[in-house]
Amino acid sequence: TEHWSKITCPLLFLSGESDPFARLELLKASVRRLPQAELVTFPGVGHGLLPVIDAAMDRVAAFVRQLPP
Repeated sequence: TEHWSKITCPLLFLSGESDPFARLELLKASVRRLPQAELVTFPGVGHGLLPVIDAAMDRVAAFVRQLPP
């Protein structure tokens, strides 16, 4: 975490809200420390976004479209 202040690029975190490995409270703490980060969560989804892959990829596409050239 000592290197986080050097991260300046936009970040997108995608996670299932029931993921036992990427705990939601840790992801939220990461976003608080990284002002250029965004967190998108999917209710009822655990580890792996296959059940919501279309929605996840739509969100990634929207994120990429808003990046500066």
